[in-house]
Amino acid sequence: MNEITVLVLLLGSIILACTFYRAKLKRSEAKNWALQQRFDVLADSAPVLVWIAGTDKLCTYFNKRWLDFTGRTLEQEIGNGWAEGVHPEDYQRCLDTYVSAFDRRVPFEMEYRLRRADGQYRTIYDTGSAILTNGTFLGYIGSCIDITDRKEMEDALRKSEGELRWSQNDLQKLASRLITAQEEQMRQLARDLHDDLSQKLAVLAIDTGILEQKCVTSPPDVHRKLVEIKKKLIKVSEDVHSLSRQLHPSIIDDLGLVHAIDSECFTFTQTTGIAVSFSPHNVPTPLPKETALCIYRVIQESLRNVAKHSKAHEAQISLIGGPEGLHLAVRDSGIGFDMNEVKPYLQLDKMREAMFWVAGQLYGFQFKEIHGVPIAVPEIRVWEITNEKGTHVGLWYFDPYARSTKRSGAWMNEYRTQQRLENLTPIVSNNTNFVPGKTGEPILISWTDAVTMFHEFGHALHGLNSNVTYPSLAGTSVATDYVEFPSQLNENWLPTTEVLSRFALHYQTNQPMPKELLDKIEKSRQFNQGFEVVEYLSAALVDMKLHLAGDAKIDPDAFERDTLKELGMPEEIVMRHRTPQFAHIFSGDQYSAGYYSYLWSEVIDYDAFDAFLEAGSPYDKATAKRLQETIMSVGNSIDPAQAYRNFRGRDPKIDAYLRAKGFPATTATAKN
Repeated sequence: MNEITVLVLLLGSIILACTFYRAKLKRSEAKNWALQQRFDVLADSAPVLVWIAGTDKLCTYFNKRWLDFTGRTLEQEIGNGWAEGVHPEDYQRCLDTYVSAFDRRVPFEMEYRLRRADGQYRTIYDTGSAILTNGTFLGYIGSCIDITDRKEMEDALRKSEGELRWSQNDLQKLASRLITAQEEQMRQLARDLHDDLSQKLAVLAIDTGILEQKCVTSPPDVHRKLVEIKKKLIKVSEDVHSLSRQLHPSIIDDLGLVHAIDSECFTFTQTTGIAVSFSPHNVPTPLPKETALCIYRVIQESLRNVAKHSKAHEAQISLIGGPEGLHLAVRDSGIGFDMNEVKPYLQLDKMREAMFWVAGQLYGFQFKEIHGVPIAVPEIRVWEITNEKGTHVGLWYFDPYARSTKRSGAWMNEYRTQQRLENLTPIVSNNTNFVPGKTGEPILISWTDAVTMFHEFGHALHGLNSNVTYPSLAGTSVATDYVEFPSQLNENWLPTTEVLSRFALHYQTNQPMPKELLDKIEKSRQFNQGFEVVEYLSAALVDMKLHLAGDAKIDPDAFERDTLKELGMPEEIVMRHRTPQFAHIFSGDQYSAGYYSYLWSEVIDYDAFDAFLEAGSPYDKATAKRLQETIMSVGNSIDPAQAYRNFRGRDPKIDAYLRAKGFPATTATAKN
């Protein structure tokens, strides 16, 4: 083989390699271009202004909404061009915040004024986070929203505070005059009772006593009758005197509020046998007369309720003064239940651990906290979820604390939806608004808050369990009357003995919640359910009948009245939402004739949990596996009604729902 042949072969190899590399490069560029196109579509559809900066602190990207806002081209904005639109008074502070966060690779948030396309400066709230991939710093990504309107409203509220205080002072004066007038009437009535009726009864009792002494020799039945009459007269006289004291407690004028309450408690104990203790602390003296009278009246009414309704053997009254005013509390040991008793056993972190434990028992999930992923604020924590085989399932973000830029309430977000088309795993979050505690102290939450956490975590588990091909059918992308089913179902595991004995531990003693308290929680779940079901169900039925009326002209008042009469609505209860403000029926198609869906979700939820109880345990492995495979993982890829039949072997029954609400159960099958 001569040198020319070798050279030709060598050149051919080089050309072939270059061709292969170029083809590979084109494929890579095509993939990157597709990813860039997808990112552009997502960023341009976002309801915020989006920017990206490289490692050199210079901006390389702005979404369409940013460019529309500023009225400038991308070429004008990239680099440091965007800063030309920042208000001169805010420029240096804005730049310092940006550079400082960039150098330390930490998230930041700031407010500054940015010039809009019409030349007007608008107040912008800007948040940025570092972009990290496998520990490599790639720059920053940020988002902005226009908060000018909100700021103007806050300023207007601050300006009106003086007028508001003036109005409150006027209202206080008016209330004082009304209380004084009412007390004057009651004082007059008390005086009439005491000076007239009470004294006449006393004189009559004395005359009866004299007559009794004169009739000692009379027949026994006559003498006994006189004794009974005298006792009744004395009792009536005492009752009238007590009523007079209640109408006008002159004891407040004589002894002051604290001693007057002491006296009232002593009298109440003597007459009812219910032991009442009173604990005053830092009560200021003297108190305004109107304030003292109001407090005294509230205590009187509270004690009457204790005697009439609570079946208590003892009660406690506390009156505590502080910088913000007076705090009055009346508690009893009767059938009522104060949810604050539960708080010491419900630590926020422990409840989160409880949710993880339940998810592990049911779905085999393991949670490992990770760092170095993008977060909006430092308080947000992130966990990686893996299954029993150690395979990555998804990420769960927890944003627990309230802040001024965060909406109220609790909810679940899905940032990335599971799908098999591109083998994407889900990224979800749960968001709450708890107030951060002092360093080293646990955050104690209410029972309602704990239920809400389990509820919203149920939505997150619905997203994390998803295992479908198409993102539009994944996770929580199901019908309105079905999306609440997994979340409400998840609430059922909170009150189980397995959870409470492990995680409902007293924050000081580390002891589990006592059985007496658990029993109270269980009994309280049926409190007022008759009222709540009727007020809800009446609104749901009126909603349906309105949508069945077709094109008929409707007088809302008459339609509501006639429909409720036809349904046999008790007069003592009203619809939860009266027709003129029943937003569900006209605000959009999502809930058109669909207000019933909340109740339907409860029916499915209670019936599904019954499957575990029928199997012998809330954590029965076979039932949990069937739940995961037939409900939690299929999203909307299977008709929900069929999916439920696959899990339960039948349609839902209403027995479990009725039992949970305290109603007699039936064997009928529920029909949606």
